Amino acid sequence: MTLCSVRPSRLSLLITVVLVFCGISCFAQPTASTDRVPTENWTYNALMHLAAGGLIPSVPAERFMGNWLYTREDMAAFTLSALNAADGKAAEADRALLSRLAAEFSAEIRLIGGEEALSKLQPYAESHAIIPTGSFEPRFEYSDGDSHLTGIYDGTLIVTSGKYVTCVATLSNRREKLDGDQFSDLEKFFIRGKTPNWEWEIGRDYQWWGPGYSGSMILSDNSPAFMYFLTAKDVDFGRRIGNVKITQFIAPFEDRGINFYLLARRWEKRFSRQFHFAINETAKTSKTPNPLVLVLPSLYLYQHIFVDDVDAEWNSFLSIDSLYKFSPRFEGYFDFLVDDMNAPAVLRNGNWHRPRKLGFLVGSYWPDLLGDGSTGLRAEYIFTDEGTYGATRPEYFEHEYTHSGLVIGHPVGRNSKALFLRLDRKFAESWTGVAEYLGRTPRDKEGVNSDNTSSLGLLLVHDLNARSSISAGYESLRLPDKESQLNLSASVAF
Repeated sequence: MTLCSVRPSRLSLLITVVLVFCGISCFAQPTASTDRVPTENWTYNALMHLAAGGLIPSVPAERFMGNWLYTREDMAAFTLSALNAADGKAAEADRALLSRLAAEFSAEIRLIGGEEALSKLQPYAESHAIIPTGSFEPRFEYSDGDSHLTGIYDGTLIVTSGKYVTCVATLSNRREKLDGDQFSDLEKFFIRGKTPNWEWEIGRDYQWWGPGYSGSMILSDNSPAFMYFLTAKDVDFGRRIGNVKITQFIAPFEDRGINFYLLARRWEKRFSRQFHFAINETAKTSKTPNPLVLVLPSLYLYQHIFVDDVDAEWNSFLSIDSLYKFSPRFEGYFDFLVDDMNAPAVLRNGNWHRPRKLGFLVGSYWPDLLGDGSTGLRAEYIFTDEGTYGATRPEYFEHEYTHSGLVIGHPVGRNSKALFLRLDRKFAESWTGVAEYLGRTPRDKEGVNSDNTSSLGLLLVHDLNARSSISAGYESLRLPDKESQLNLSASVAF
C-alpha cells in the first residue's frame, strides 16, 4: 500500500502523528544503556588491540576474543581505564582509537564518573588514523576419537576519519568454525557516523538489544549478521519524561530463498544510576517498507496503515526489558517478549484467535559473589511458548522469525524452558576459569523443538602476557545424542 492509497481518515492520523513526532525537541543528553554488546562488535577488536599494547591494566587481550560478553557499562569501564593509562604514553593512532571508543561510550563513561578523562582526548577527536587489529588462535580439538588442528583468525581494519566517521571491516572465521557454515568470513563492514546527539550506520553487522547474557528475546547475535541502515538519536520529551534514546534500523535479507526485511525500533530510558528500561519492536516482512517506517513512532501503527494482508506479509514482535542494580554486588533483570498480540475480540476481523505466543528471560548477576573480587555468578531462566518465533499462521511458515534458518531472538528457540548458569573464577593473577551450563526442556513434549538438550562448558585460561594466552576447554553437548570435545589453544593479539 502506498501513501496515496491511504484513506483520508488514516492519512489525517498519519500526518498528525508525523508532525507530533518530528516536533519533539531533539536536544538531549546521551542516554546510558545496559545492553549487552555482541561479541562481534568492533569495540571488542578496538579494546583487544589496546589491551595487547598494555593500555588496559590487568586486563589481557584474550578477554575480548569471544569467551566473555560485556555490557556497554563494562566497555565504558575498560575504555576509561585505557584513557587513564594512555595519558602521555599512547601512540597517536591509539589515541585516535580511544577517541572513537570514548565517543561510543560517552554516556556510560559519564555515568561512572569519567567526565574529566574524556576532556583529555579533545586534541585527537578529529584525527585520521588507520588501525589494523587482529588475533590468531591455533586450536587442537579432540572429539569422539578424532583429532584435528585448526586455526581461528580475526583481522579488523578500523579507520577514523574526521571528527565523527569510523569505518570498520573484519575478516574472521571464528563464527564459521565454532557455530557452523551459515556464517561468512567477511564478518562485518560498515561506515559509522556519531555526534554527541545523533548516530547512523550503514553496512553489515550484528545487533543485540537487552540485558540477557545467554541471548536476547527479541534481537541477539544468534543468526548471521544483517545488512542494514541504522539511525539513533537522544530525544528530550520534556520535564515529565526526560531523555529517551530511539534506535531503529531497516535490514534487507534472504531467508528460505525469499527476500525479507527486518524492521526494528528501540526506545530506552535511564531513570537513575540503578534503573534502565526499554521498549522494543521488530517485524519480519516480505513487503518492501515505506520510508515512513522510520518516522512513525510505532511499527504496530505502521502495520495497520501500510500492510494489506498482515498474516501473509508481516510477523511482528514487541518486548520490554529492564535492569536494576540493587547494590554493587547484585543486579536483576528481565526481558519479556510478545509475539503477535491479539486485538480485543470486538476489533478482530473474523473469529480466528491466535494462540498465546510469549517468551521471557529473568536473570540475576553477582559480579563479586565472595566479596574478594575473584568470583562472578550469573543465573537466567528462559521460557518460550510453542508458537513463539513461529509464523503468524502455519501456512505462511516462511515468515518464522529466522535468518538463514537460525532464530533472530534467543537461541533456545520455540517451545522451551531453560536454565543458564555461568561461573567466572579468578584463581591467581594470570589464571581464570569459567564454567557454563545451559539445560533446556520442551514446554510441550508433543510440540516442535521437543528434544531435551543441554550443554556444559569448562574453560581454563592462563595469561602469558598482555597479548598472549593459552587455554584448555571441555564441552559436553546432548543434542539429543551426547557429544564431547576437548580443546587446547593458544591465542595472540596485535
